[in-house]
Amino acid sequence: MTTTITRPAPAKPIRIAYLLVPQFPLMSFAAAIEPMRSANRMSERHLFEWTLVSVEGAEVAASNGIRISVDCRLDQLKSIDLLVVCAGLEPAQFGPKHAVHHQLRRLARHGAMIGA
Repeated sequence: MTTTITRPAPAKPIRIAYLLVPQFPLMSFAAAIEPMRSANRMSERHLFEWTLVSVEGAEVAASNGIRISVDCRLDQLKSIDLLVVCAGLEPAQFGPKHAVHHQLRRLARHGAMIGA
C-alpha cells in the first residue's frame, strides 16, 4: 500500500505593515521580520507578507543611524491584517500625531489589528 502525502492548499498570507517611527530600534525590528522570513523560506510558501511604511513615505533613520527605505506612506495602506508601530524611546517627539491617530483608526475600522 502506498501512502501519498499532499500539502494543503496554501492559505492567504498574513499581511503585516510596519510603521517605522524615526529613531526606532533596529534590533527589535529585525527580530520581528526575520522569523517571518525564515518561516516563509522553510515552508516554501508565503505565510507572511510585509510592507514598510512611514508617515510621509520617506526613508526612516533607526536609532543607530541606519536609514531604511519604505514601500509607501501610512495613508496609502489599504488592506492589511496587522499594523505594528515600531517606535523608540521617545515617541512623543514624533511629528503629526493627529494625522497618525486618524490613519490608525481608519485601518482598525477596516479590520486591521494595531500593535507596537
